[in-house]
Amino acid sequence: MASVLIVDDDRNQSLPLAALLRSQGHDADCADSAAEALRQLRHRTPDLLVVDVMMPETSGLEALDALTDEPAFADVARAGKRFMPASARTCKRCRAASRRRRHRPMLSRRFRSRSPHSLSPHLRRNRTMGLLDGQVAFVTGAASGIGRSTAIRFAVEGAAIALADVPQQEEEGRKVVAEIERGGGRAIFVACDVAQPDQVKRAIDQTAQKFGELNVVFANAGINGVWTPIEELKPEEWDKTLDINLKGTYLTVHYAIPHLRKAGGGSVIITSSVNGNRTFSNAGASAYSTSKAGQVAFMKMAALELARYNIRVNAVLPGAIHTHIDERTTKRDVEKVEIKVELPDGKPGIDHGQGEPDEVADTCLFLAGRLSRHVSGVEIYVDGGASLLR
Repeated sequence: MASVLIVDDDRNQSLPLAALLRSQGHDADCADSAAEALRQLRHRTPDLLVVDVMMPETSGLEALDALTDEPAFADVARAGKRFMPASARTCKRCRAASRRRRHRPMLSRRFRSRSPHSLSPHLRRNRTMGLLDGQVAFVTGAASGIGRSTAIRFAVEGAAIALADVPQQEEEGRKVVAEIERGGGRAIFVACDVAQPDQVKRAIDQTAQKFGELNVVFANAGINGVWTPIEELKPEEWDKTLDINLKGTYLTVHYAIPHLRKAGGGSVIITSSVNGNRTFSNAGASAYSTSKAGQVAFMKMAALELARYNIRVNAVLPGAIHTHIDERTTKRDVEKVEIKVELPDGKPGIDHGQGEPDEVADTCLFLAGRLSRHVSGVEIYVDGGASLLR
């Protein structure tokens, strides 16, 4: 029964609070006992600190609320509430004691307002646990497709969201903001062309100023660009694809690092592609595939460099995802260099390799939160396994 992790600074040992409570004759499920045990532990052993809070629903919030006024535990008690489920309750003994004291058990305002019943139908349908409660996420290309689905997914899990997209997408972006706010979340739209350094810096700084910090960065903005034979591809067409896809990723990470360091670490997620990494059969996609391969190389370099700051860097590599990006792809004379390959038994992979944006969003949620706290420098293919054969 894991609840609160106690770390001894001298011996680097850990002990679950539930075991400690039972060894001292306390009720492991009682909030009052949990708070009292922590106080006693603090007075006996001052060098013990609570560094990770994963308390059971029956005792978590009351114990943390009780510790908020304790100087040695105030910061970690407040931070610990980020990981508490919204459905926190007290045990029978605590409820009875509360009735005798004529007051209700303490429950933070944030968890009352984030009841699943306050979410819009779309958000409520996908509500699970607050895996990102208290976090702030910056998402580029957030007005549509994978960016939109991921921004909503993060918001459902409790994160405050800055949706960044080009000015032409502001109307769509503000619709996403409105949807998140209707569900009880917090969100802003920031106009940002990721190929422009000043716009990227301004958008990220605005996010940190608005919400107080920055914890998660999703560098998702990208274009397919022009697909055409290399000898016909114009230099300015090559530059535009590389500027948005690869330079835009660099700029987003570059300007986010100071804020992530200030927050004590965080997660960076980059949207790459199966193209340029496992698939090379899309004729004319030389600029696009090069940019996507470059993103994975950049991700691995960044993961090594930023690990010292507790910043994790990973990439998602979608396959055929149902978005509107193909409608904005310019194809010119690709039949000249096309190599036709037919698979006799149809299309491979789960769902024939066809995916939806929310399936990528779920992968991003894993990479953004604590469940992937020891995962960095990894590319995850989100294509149902189809690219293994294509």
